[in-house]
Amino acid sequence: MRRFTLMEVQPIPKPARVKDGGLLEAYHEAHPWCEVCGRPAMRIPHHLKTRGSGGGDEWENLMSLCLWHHDAAHHKPGYNQRLKERKWRR
Repeated sequence: MRRFTLMEVQPIPKPARVKDGGLLEAYHEAHPWCEVCGRPAMRIPHHLKTRGSGGGDEWENLMSLCLWHHDAAHHKPGYNQRLKERKWRR
């Protein structure tokens, strides 16, 4: 079996990430409150599937969260999955 060197391995290109500021602002205006607890939401909506993982700025992928719930979505194991189920069940 042939072994490859790091110089021969080509990185897999990531999908292009285009931030649509107008859409993000429109989403915040339509959802100014945390969709979990009702507190004031952060200005930038949370991406349920990160842009780095191929998620986009579609409304179905966004959720307005307060600072506490946004932090939990990024640091509490399994929390982001529960947010996805909550959002997509609607």
